[in-house]
Amino acid sequence: MMCFDCGHMVECPRCDTRLTYHRRDRAMRCHHCDYQTAATEHCPKCQSEAFKPVGQGTERTEDILANAFPDTPVVRVDRDSTQRKGSIQGILNQVNSGKPCVLVGTQMLAKGHDFPNVTLVVVVNADGGLFSVDFRAPEQLIQTLLQVSGRAGRGTKPGKVLVQTCHSDHPLLKTLCEGQYLDIADQLLSEREEGQFPPFRAMAIFRAEADTMEKSLQVLDTIKPLTNTTGIETWGPLPAMIARRADKHRAQLILNARNRKKLNSLLTGICQELDQRKLPAGVKWMIDVDPQETG
Repeated sequence: MMCFDCGHMVECPRCDTRLTYHRRDRAMRCHHCDYQTAATEHCPKCQSEAFKPVGQGTERTEDILANAFPDTPVVRVDRDSTQRKGSIQGILNQVNSGKPCVLVGTQMLAKGHDFPNVTLVVVVNADGGLFSVDFRAPEQLIQTLLQVSGRAGRGTKPGKVLVQTCHSDHPLLKTLCEGQYLDIADQLLSEREEGQFPPFRAMAIFRAEADTMEKSLQVLDTIKPLTNTTGIETWGPLPAMIARRADKHRAQLILNARNRKKLNSLLTGICQELDQRKLPAGVKWMIDVDPQETG
């Protein structure tokens, strides 16, 4: 929700992120810590009535499609609509009954479902993965696009895929439209090699969280001198992309090494060292080897 008069957006009091509007429950929720508060029709800051939803969530997309196709059921598949036991099976039964319907959903629709009668797939706003801070994001975007595209035309009827983007000239999307996945894989591998990211170097991330950022960074500062050895490159310590989550302040130290065996040996030694040290109260630390997310 955003105020179009003063620009105010409602933030989570426990996380460094904004709350998401859930229209059916008239609630504002944090998707990271599950904090919830009632939604208001007026801006909490300036009391303006120009306090409106922004973005392209599943609920808003569902409303637009319901208005566009009033005679066709619109079925929403997301975390909210599938919470009740048996709800996902009921949705699948409805879709596979053969009657016309429109499915609207998050990435959970892209994987593991067989809809033989689906002939059209539309991806709304596919650009997020093109400009992420995570080096794996372009690969994950392409995988998702391929997976969700595979939902169309699985039966005897041909399928069609439409991808909404503001960057239709992007090399990854253009190559994907030509069906050249191996070319995309070669391009991404070349970028990884140039930046010395996995699989060309092994990576591990020390993550720390505490009630203050100072404590989290302090723990990682004590680790960093232990990594000062030939063949190990460290980045940080720095606050995580979402630095505060559920009132815990999070920081990370990234380790890179060409020799995986040497990295594993170093990690073992650091763990033993930390187990013997007395850390500040309330501090937690963990190691993420071969991290799937670097933020």
